[in-house]
Amino acid sequence: MVRTLTEGRERLLLLDGHSILFRSYYALAGRRAMSAPDGTPTHAVFAFCQILLKHLEEERPTHVAVAFDRPEPTFRHAEYSEYKAGRRPTPPDLLVQVPLLRDVLDALRIPSLEIPGFEADDVLGTLSRIASERGADTRILTGDRDALQLVDARVQVLFPANRGGKPVTEHMDEAAILDRYGLSPRQLIDVKAIMGDPSDNLPGVRGIGEKGALELILTYGSLDRVYASLDRIRPALAAHLAESREQAAMTRRLAEIDRQVPIDISWEAMAYEGPDPDRLASVFRRLGFRNLAVRFGVDGRMAGFRPEDPVCGENGLRIVPMAAGDDSDAAPWRKATQPDSPGFGVTLAEDILYVATPDGTVAEIRPRDV
Repeated sequence: MVRTLTEGRERLLLLDGHSILFRSYYALAGRRAMSAPDGTPTHAVFAFCQILLKHLEEERPTHVAVAFDRPEPTFRHAEYSEYKAGRRPTPPDLLVQVPLLRDVLDALRIPSLEIPGFEADDVLGTLSRIASERGADTRILTGDRDALQLVDARVQVLFPANRGGKPVTEHMDEAAILDRYGLSPRQLIDVKAIMGDPSDNLPGVRGIGEKGALELILTYGSLDRVYASLDRIRPALAAHLAESREQAAMTRRLAEIDRQVPIDISWEAMAYEGPDPDRLASVFRRLGFRNLAVRFGVDGRMAGFRPEDPVCGENGLRIVPMAAGDDSDAAPWRKATQPDSPGFGVTLAEDILYVATPDGTVAEIRPRDV
């Protein structure tokens, strides 16, 4: 059972910017493209905002920050030139959304941080350490399980997910990690040292996967103790470990998150006091995020957003509002509801009628003969 954070403490919500944005992009892959009125792709930013809002409402943080990776090499590349080699380039329609997300974060008055020579994980680790030293709790929202090594009495990791079409959050604290892996958060670094990590192109010990690595650390407790116990390990496995000793040690060094990154930001600068209403309304108007404007409470400032402008539905469709009572397109269909109030929208695509409500819910209505 996940332990709840102590009420009354300061609470820092950290987001792994690129990780959540990538997850948002691929979670909607294959669906109808979503774009701003000027045609700029926006679906990843829209989904990111939904995830962010959900956790602002649920976690009620006193402080918030977002960490991003930088494009140039890090200290890990300096030690191992093949680090993360072979990764596919960022899709162009996702790349153009990064500055849009930064615009949204600026309007929300949430600082975004990136430090040359380090990764977002290192920034998250450092900020969570700073928070703990202040006696504050931290929750890290990410899609990267490397962050589990940061979990301790005051730090939890949150993984956004979808189950049955509904957004859910997997909460991981010390008890949850112990229950799943039988290990402490720090021991997971040693597991990765043995099994490697293909996503980061980090080599492991030949012939040993996650199951074998977990068994070794469960039995001996650490990577150092595994190597001190080779004479007690069956010969074939011990031989693989011995021949990969140096690369296992390297992978462990590279897999460990640096929690001493030089970050020039004060605790007060991360205090969350809500958005700049006019600025957020302006950004949302430019992106066509009318539903999000309602949810963030800035819809009353959406001057210049015309009723005929597209509404961005949560399923990625651009939904054009129809006049109340105008069901000419809907007549041949079995309707679940009659769109008869402002804000409802209808669009017809690929023989499916999509009906959107003001809260962003989108229903599919199919022909009678389907």
